[in-house]
Amino acid sequence: MKNRAYYQEQYRKMRMDLLAIVIFSAVNLFSIIFTETYFLFSSYVTQLLAAVGYSMFVETGSNLYIVVSILFGLVSIVPYLLCFIFSKKNSGWMIGAGVLFGIDTLLLLVDAFSSGMFPAFLMDIVFHALALAGIIWGIIAARRRDALPEEEEIAPAVLSGVYAAPADVPTRTLTVIRAKGFYASLVSFTVFVDGQAAGMLKNGATLALQLDEGPHTLSVGHANGSPLTTVNVPEGAAPHTYTVRLSMGMTDANISITEN
Repeated sequence: MKNRAYYQEQYRKMRMDLLAIVIFSAVNLFSIIFTETYFLFSSYVTQLLAAVGYSMFVETGSNLYIVVSILFGLVSIVPYLLCFIFSKKNSGWMIGAGVLFGIDTLLLLVDAFSSGMFPAFLMDIVFHALALAGIIWGIIAARRRDALPEEEEIAPAVLSGVYAAPADVPTRTLTVIRAKGFYASLVSFTVFVDGQAAGMLKNGATLALQLDEGPHTLSVGHANGSPLTTVNVPEGAAPHTYTVRLSMGMTDANISITEN
């Protein structure tokens, strides 16, 4: 069963896809007018406004049409930008984004079939379908996330192997720092010592653990209990500090653990 953190990460990825639509739409608005080229994964209405403005400029030679098309094109992007901004705290805004992009996709399909040039629109239709499916999945993920209870953080413990060390055993401090970053910033990761969950690590947070002086393994992974990266903590009385960094991979987070 998927947990709350999984659905939160899926929702975050969907919001990033929506931001990409905003960015590529803005880029296309100027790219179509000034270079006669465009990128996929953007609003079709914005592309259409830019194309109409450029066509009228070519026909009349008046720069007014370019200015007007840019202004209207920017206005067409604003609703998507608002949906991206406010969806961070209210997933209902993503429903609005889905409706907007659904209408945009419908207009693209109507234009493709009515013009008799469906093959020329094929790549645009494919990318629109993928983007719309992503938005819909993000809305579903948000609903499933909200239906699950808040996950309780695991309290740090004194560990030896998979058991808490007795109170009279000499201990040393193991400090784990998660470097603050944008990627997966809303997702907490689990810290494991010798395979046992020892605490949760939020973005930019620090976790201090008390271990015995024997050798240990330090791992970081998903909250569902699957370690992704592991390093060896040498034995001895000296304290150790490690920094965890996350970066975007093709399908998942890349996690590195380095000793300070």
